[in-house]
Amino acid sequence: MRTAKRIVAFAVAVGLCGPTMSSENHSSTLFLQRVMRGGVLIDKPSTALALARVFIEDLYGHDELQRQQPLTALDDGGQWVVVGSFNSGKTEEGNGSVRIIINKFDGQLIDATLPYLVFSSRSKYEGREGP
Repeated sequence: MRTAKRIVAFAVAVGLCGPTMSSENHSSTLFLQRVMRGGVLIDKPSTALALARVFIEDLYGHDELQRQQPLTALDDGGQWVVVGSFNSGKTEEGNGSVRIIINKFDGQLIDATLPYLVFSSRSKYEGREGP
C-alpha cells in the first residue's frame, strides 16, 4: 500500500493528476494504472527527477533528499541516471552524492547508491619506523 501512495504522490508531483480523481482526470487514472503495472515510458528528465525524489525520500529520508538538491538527470539510453549534488567534489568525509538509476521503459528502480566517504590519514604514520 505504501508503494501505491508513493506512486500517487509522484503523479501529483509531476502534474499528471490532482489529489482527487474526477472524470476529467480519466487519462491520469489510466496513467497511474499503467505505472503500477510497469507499462509506462519515462521520456522526460523532469519525470525522471520527480520519480527519483520519491525513491530518495523513501530510501534515505527527507533530510537526505533536501541535502542532495539540486538533482541532475542524465539520459543513458534505456535508463535515467539521477545524481545529487551534495559533496560531489568528494571533499568531506561522510555522505557523498546519491546516484539513482531508473528504467526508462517501466519506471522501476534499477540501482540506488549513497556512498559514504572515509579518508585515510597518513599523517599519524609519517616519520614512524616500520616493524
